[in-house]
Amino acid sequence: MSKNGTALRYMQVYLDLKDQIAGGDFQRGTQIPTEKELMSHYGISITTLRRAINILCQEGLLTKKQGSGTYVNGIPANTPAVPAAPEKPAANQRIAVIMPDVSRMAPEGDARHWQLNLRRVDGIYQEGNRTGANIRLFDLSEPFDLDEFDGAIIFRVFELEMEEVFNRLVAPLKRAGKPYVVLSEYNLRFCDKYWVVENLALEFLNAYRYLKEKGMRKLLVIGLNLTPENPRVNVLPLVMKPDCCEFLENPRSDTASARARMKEYLEAHGGLGDIDTIFCLTDLQAVGAMDALLEYGIRIPEDVNLMGCDNITDGLNAPVPLTTFQFSGRGVGRTALEVVLRAINGDYPDGVMITKRCRIVERDSVRTIKR
Repeated sequence: MSKNGTALRYMQVYLDLKDQIAGGDFQRGTQIPTEKELMSHYGISITTLRRAINILCQEGLLTKKQGSGTYVNGIPANTPAVPAAPEKPAANQRIAVIMPDVSRMAPEGDARHWQLNLRRVDGIYQEGNRTGANIRLFDLSEPFDLDEFDGAIIFRVFELEMEEVFNRLVAPLKRAGKPYVVLSEYNLRFCDKYWVVENLALEFLNAYRYLKEKGMRKLLVIGLNLTPENPRVNVLPLVMKPDCCEFLENPRSDTASARARMKEYLEAHGGLGDIDTIFCLTDLQAVGAMDALLEYGIRIPEDVNLMGCDNITDGLNAPVPLTTFQFSGRGVGRTALEVVLRAINGDYPDGVMITKRCRIVERDSVRTIKR
């Protein structure tokens, strides 16, 4: 178990316990070891352990019974199981996973990025279990030495879009001819060989087309940085005429600010006018907009369709369960580790870019509009 800080350790405990549940080490209906036993096994505090256990309970994998202990529910049907072990394990291959400051991924800090990145990390660990690769997690707030590793997976963060910072980070790998894979929503021009990307322009285009098929005629887009350079919005002309779109800039991605901006819009315009569809660039913004709409007396989806992006639990638990679309997440993580391991073994000599697709998650906030 890594000693790289509480935030990192509780995530590792969560992933390890989840893998044991998926692999059948803890059978459905059985009690997991006591808190004292798990604290001793992992060398962690009660606070760190309970954070990991609480996530597993939230995901429905464990259930706490007052005065009795914590019991295994098993892996839900929609959760990818850990694949069978390969014929040729990669136990001697050490892979560094470098991500943003892990403390920002805690639910109380940044719920959106915490859930998105946790899915990707989970996928990396699933593939690590399948191949036997030795995975170590690091974040940019702590020192680490990439000379010790055979390859790396690097999460896209704004700091790494600066060429000087990025080159300094990967210099040890380049000197030794070791591969590194970048997980990105965009194509980092500094990573000249291996990418696993989620194509935002393509995915948002599909989302707009989906809303168009539902009868959208007048769209309001709510989000941050709604400029022509933003791939989330620059595909709109392929679907909608310019006079059929409005944009409501919200400088933050949280629920409270989106609620306030939506409320301001409704008061300034006396309602929605002829807008029949609202698309928010994050689920958190969509939940905030939903609160303001419902307070104003606007029904969802009877009066307006509302869609978000990310598929985090806030949207699922909203007053009207939110239609959204989900990035590949675990699939991105699994593919990234597969690529770096194959590159270590000599595959992809000319490099590779793999695009992972998103999927639309239909719930109650979007319906077919009847004219």
